[in-house]
Amino acid sequence: MLFQRDHSARPFGVKKFIICTSSRTCLFPDLQQCVTFSFMNVTPLFLLVCHLLSAKVRGESSIRGTQKEEQHTVGKLQEQSVVCMVEQVDVKFSNYEPSPSNDAASTANDSDSAFLCVTDQDNAADQSFVIDLPPLVLENMTHHEHPVLSISDAVLDNEAVQLSVIKDASIDIDDSPSQHRSLASATGTGQVLVLRITYRGISPSLSADQLASRVFGLGNNPERHSLSSQIDACSFRQLQLRPAEGDDIVNGIAEISIDKRVAGSNSVLALDNLVVANATRRFGRLSTQFAHVLFVFPSAGLLFGGRGWLAYAYFNGWRSVYNDKWGGSLSALMHEVGHNLNLNHAGRGSQNYGDVTGYMGWGTSKIGAPTSCFNAQKSWALGWYKDRSLSLSLPDFPWGGQVAFFGEYDKTTPDQPVILSLEDGSKRFFLQYNRAKGMNEQTREFPNQVVLVSDEGPGDGRWGPQSRLEGAIGLNEQSTRRNFRIQNFEASGFPLFIRVCDEVEGPPDLVRLSIHLEDGTQSDTCNLNIEASAQTTPCDDDFSAVFFVDPNRGYKDCGWLARVMAKSDFWSEALCQEGHEAYNACAETCGKCTDKCEDTTGAFFYVNARHGNKDCEWLSTRTPWREKLCHEGNAAYAYCQESCNVCD
Repeated sequence: MLFQRDHSARPFGVKKFIICTSSRTCLFPDLQQCVTFSFMNVTPLFLLVCHLLSAKVRGESSIRGTQKEEQHTVGKLQEQSVVCMVEQVDVKFSNYEPSPSNDAASTANDSDSAFLCVTDQDNAADQSFVIDLPPLVLENMTHHEHPVLSISDAVLDNEAVQLSVIKDASIDIDDSPSQHRSLASATGTGQVLVLRITYRGISPSLSADQLASRVFGLGNNPERHSLSSQIDACSFRQLQLRPAEGDDIVNGIAEISIDKRVAGSNSVLALDNLVVANATRRFGRLSTQFAHVLFVFPSAGLLFGGRGWLAYAYFNGWRSVYNDKWGGSLSALMHEVGHNLNLNHAGRGSQNYGDVTGYMGWGTSKIGAPTSCFNAQKSWALGWYKDRSLSLSLPDFPWGGQVAFFGEYDKTTPDQPVILSLEDGSKRFFLQYNRAKGMNEQTREFPNQVVLVSDEGPGDGRWGPQSRLEGAIGLNEQSTRRNFRIQNFEASGFPLFIRVCDEVEGPPDLVRLSIHLEDGTQSDTCNLNIEASAQTTPCDDDFSAVFFVDPNRGYKDCGWLARVMAKSDFWSEALCQEGHEAYNACAETCGKCTDKCEDTTGAFFYVNARHGNKDCEWLSTRTPWREKLCHEGNAAYAYCQESCNVCD
């Protein structure tokens, strides 16, 4: 499909394009004829940010479309063919400040996404340009994983930081070859370069030594909690960001001085381009030399889209940019580098930044604080705990099991996941235990509770999905809820019920959860040996008890065991073995029959909130507790027949 600009007379501020089908692949299959449409001038917030691959595409290029080889002069600028890769940038603006009540941002309208165009030419690598395009072109970007625009006639204006499309130019969209894209990795070791920029004699308020302290924990007064140390902690050293080394680089910091004046509504982008050109001459191409490059500008009245700004970063890329003191803010650094790692925002209700349990919500300007990590959906996407991540869907319920605190991931066993994913059709819910401890000690909301978030679809191929905070449940005094319902789960017509059964101090600290569908056939699994046992003799099944099967199936009951044993001998051989919980709980199903007055080895019964679950050996030495518990109908009476003198 071709997009052609129509420069006929029109009101000021309105642009027209003619969309025509051609012999190329049609990007809008339902469009059968040429149509003309108008759209208002868009602000730079909705301008397309492209990754400019080449000013000329040679015959061996995989990009479709014929490009003009000749160039024409337009004033002092040159007309040329352009191919650019579409990128997205997230921008935080200057009215984004903490509120007195919660130290989070005060409004929900202080950020937006922009689209920039970053060059890949030998003489102008990694340069950013604004380009305005029809809304249909922007909308179609979501259908391409790595969209590339091929524009037959355009002009690059370095002073205005603008890529202008010439009259009658054609625009084609394709997916980019992977070799043209620099993707940030969530694992491994990467060099990080911090550029401290002095502009026309104005320097950032943070010295090079202070930046080294707050980004890397280095320098004369190293910060205990830096970007590097917090990434280390949250990833369990699976991602290590280390200071770049080289000539003119000290503790990962390099000084750049720019004297040329920049102006206009996107002056920060113009200065950004000058810095990139300077740094490229000194250190080589930035996008290939370093895993991440952090630009720290002085407070010098620079504008983005005609507005003051605090920080911006490229999704799934290498660059993040900070306005003065925000280059030393731990939450700003973690948030922007999070965008580099392809994380989208963490929202709550109508606020796209409203989830402050982790770093992808609102930030603060504090130094070395708050110490937290990312919510369950972001952690799942990063893959740092993938061998302790468990996905559940409708056939897996009822499920009962342990969820450990992700901050003690290294102390868990395979049956102690730190993240649960609940598959609800096209939507997913994620849970993690948000313990306020260790590297997550200063989580700003719902500490020591199980936090439930959802995602808004799979993302669009270029950046990850937004998440939404759904709620939190727990048993401590900070909790307002102990259970949560997901209505009409997987279109079943029934809610999925999630309940916290109890909390256990570790390490690892963990909670025991019960998850079941409220369809009348499934029951809460929290009553594991807590309520009075229905087992009247050692040869009866105890239908109040559940037992652990494996990490995928979690806890099951005797009814489940009877059903699967009717289909296969595998489960009887696996579970109906002396010493296994199933053998003790499901005596009839497992064929366990005895008239001996013996204590059941490995069986546990609930005493009270203080003592929790105990076994027969504990009971045998405590006469007062035998008098309280050794009564018919109690689990201790059924399991501990010798200790309770049942046969005397």
